[in-house]
Amino acid sequence: MNKLKKKIKKISKENIGTFFALFVVICVGVYLRIGSILSNSFAFTYDVGRDLLQVQDIVANGNIPLIGQTTGLGGLFYGPWWYYILTPAFVISQGNPQGIVFFMMIVGVATILASYYLGKVANGRMLGVIFASLVSFSPVMIGYSNQIWNPNIAPFLSVCVFIVIEKLTTSKKRFLLFLVLGVLSGLIIDSEILFGVLFTLAIFIGLLFQYKKSLFKPSFLGIFIGLFVIFLPRIVFEIRHSFIMSKTILTPKENGEGLISLSTFFIEIPNRLTTVFNQFSETLAFNNPILGGIFLGISIVVLVWNRKNLSSNSRRLLAYGLIIILVFIFGTSIFDRAIWGHYVVGLPVIYIFFIGSSLFVLAQKYKYLGLVVFVFYMICLINPIQEFRSASSPIWEGDAAVYRNQVQVIDYIYKDADGRGFNYIAYTPAVHDFPYQYLFSWYGKKHYGFNPSEKTENLFYVIIEPDPGYEGRVRDWLKVREGDGKIENEQLVKGGIVVQKRTR
Repeated sequence: MNKLKKKIKKISKENIGTFFALFVVICVGVYLRIGSILSNSFAFTYDVGRDLLQVQDIVANGNIPLIGQTTGLGGLFYGPWWYYILTPAFVISQGNPQGIVFFMMIVGVATILASYYLGKVANGRMLGVIFASLVSFSPVMIGYSNQIWNPNIAPFLSVCVFIVIEKLTTSKKRFLLFLVLGVLSGLIIDSEILFGVLFTLAIFIGLLFQYKKSLFKPSFLGIFIGLFVIFLPRIVFEIRHSFIMSKTILTPKENGEGLISLSTFFIEIPNRLTTVFNQFSETLAFNNPILGGIFLGISIVVLVWNRKNLSSNSRRLLAYGLIIILVFIFGTSIFDRAIWGHYVVGLPVIYIFFIGSSLFVLAQKYKYLGLVVFVFYMICLINPIQEFRSASSPIWEGDAAVYRNQVQVIDYIYKDADGRGFNYIAYTPAVHDFPYQYLFSWYGKKHYGFNPSEKTENLFYVIIEPDPGYEGRVRDWLKVREGDGKIENEQLVKGGIVVQKRTR
């Protein structure tokens, strides 16, 4: 009985220590993410305005879409799941973008918790705390948590995929887990299509290596059922519209341009390696390539030399991570397009697995010295001196895409109009003024009681956002509108936005 009591007491102490460490990690993570939300310093771009207008239509008019936003690839659209995911946050926040960004921060915190659970399943609580700390403190992961953008949910979904893979090794409910895996993979594809396709392909390759012949059992069909559920809205859309997306994709382009090019494969591989390495340095090496090379080299040596100290679960996790990195390097090398940051949005999670596992091995092998190294590294990753300076310095002004600056434009126009009906027109580098359309329809209506008039008014405003590097476009746009009313006043708003008051 005494031995049992001592064992329970020991477990309780371990739990308390773990929960305290996790609590601190989450609190610091929230602090690092919430500043830009509270100060309304988050980005409010073309994509955000477009998406919120669509969600507003869902909530206000009950119009449920079967497809989502454009992918950037002609004729191909995302599914509508991003809109569906945003809808509850939209309803709870009553359309307030600040509340919706707060939802994105909650997704970021959920990624921290999921990473802890994954590490715990893979090799115990210590690895869980290390994974959670790296996700919490990494500048790249912080950046994903304070912007309303569909690719930014991919890291959370990716961690969930790895949890399911770990569960597959011990659970008897394989059909259910494969079904969840299919749903998660489909949602990742719907969050960022290139990342999702390559990530899912890499997971399939990993499953084939892990299960070999036993993979092709009835339970494996769950993956395809899960994918079908996510793709179903787009399938219905295609059937209703005579397979318009399929035809657009399959029709040869007149200029011969395509998505895949084998001729430049070997030329592009070094470029893709550089892309992956630079992102690794941004994620975990203070955006310093030299330190990135040092950290990566040390991690490889530590993991190879001490691979026997890792559990089979940890080794499997690292194997999947390596497969994913290789698939991305080779897969993007035949992709005949420039590689933007959101194409590789989930890879920082993989980097964290590698660095976290090497820190775990050091902490196990050298105990207090390893712990000191881990704590010192975490402090450097947070950069408390810079955080203190940022907290004590004036609020960052930002550019025309900052939400706070755009709200100031709306406030200025309504106060200047003083209850009179008005029209507006806006020049934005993205051409479409979706952010202003949403802000007038939500913020303007809520705070001032009316929207810009749909009929022609004597009073109207011209909103001009700066277009760095393309100032000639702004001049040409204004030249076309020279005779459109008389300029009564011109106001410069923060972010370089100019508002002209005109009368007809």
